[in-house]
Amino acid sequence: MAVRILSVTPGSPADLAGIRGDERILSINGEAIHDEIDYQALTANRDLIIVLENGSGSHEAHIRKEDWEPLGLCLDETQIMKPRHCCNHCLFCFVDQLPQGMRSSLYVKDDDWRHSLMMGNYVTLTNVSEEEFQRILRRKASPLYISVHATDPEVRCRMLRNPKAGNVMERLKRLKENGLEFHCQIVLCPEVNDGKILSQSIEDLASLWPAARSLAIVPVGLTMHRAGLTELKRFDAGSAGANLEMIHSYQEHFLKRIGTRFVFPSDEFYCICHQPLPEDYEYEEYPQIENGVGMLRLLDRECREAAEDLLSETR
Repeated sequence: MAVRILSVTPGSPADLAGIRGDERILSINGEAIHDEIDYQALTANRDLIIVLENGSGSHEAHIRKEDWEPLGLCLDETQIMKPRHCCNHCLFCFVDQLPQGMRSSLYVKDDDWRHSLMMGNYVTLTNVSEEEFQRILRRKASPLYISVHATDPEVRCRMLRNPKAGNVMERLKRLKENGLEFHCQIVLCPEVNDGKILSQSIEDLASLWPAARSLAIVPVGLTMHRAGLTELKRFDAGSAGANLEMIHSYQEHFLKRIGTRFVFPSDEFYCICHQPLPEDYEYEEYPQIENGVGMLRLLDRECREAAEDLLSETR
């Protein structure tokens, strides 16, 4: 695989080595470049042998630089970082519930572990081959953000409607064995993966701590655009309150056993059953803030701090 160079930073190690824009990288230290992950990992080294090609043939650039010093190349990301599409057909897929006629990018079903590493996107790992999984381990891609939904293989396969989705615990254990960390989420669907299935999932994932850093429980989101889709129930005040009671019980148990609450319900559960939000300290370091866990409490805190700052300025 040859990756095109768009530009070279003036004065950078690559520039001083004579590398120019529009050349293509064939390999770095004998390894092909599949994407930005490979590029960043390989160019972090001090000594580099880069094989390039241009209109007149191939040549080598030998570079010695500081560890982690940027090489100074801008690559053609449209070539190497196109989002990898989802191969699941989840019962609760939010893309399937969108109205027609919106911008095309909203209908893209991506499931790309590279974006999970770089931007915190949640992925299922079901479209990751064994060869690609080995690359995740080799590149030490950590932390990842993984959509588990259920650790029971049969339930997970049914929820994702993918017969290959049942090996999630096996893969999470391998991540742990190789020193990688990950955050997890469960989209909770009434009478599908709640109750005993949820308890099993929480306990299974907590058994992988400290590699498993945190677990978010998020209620399924349902829109009015579900014609022809699997019938799913909504949470009401009673069912949301019951799940909060279970999760709070696990939080107390984990806090005593491993020093963290580990599992965190999203803000929607509190809104549905009209319960007060946890205090700021109960969210610990807000590990699942992008998943809607603690956003309301954090907003409340930041608004109070801003108000205090304004008042202090007027005194």
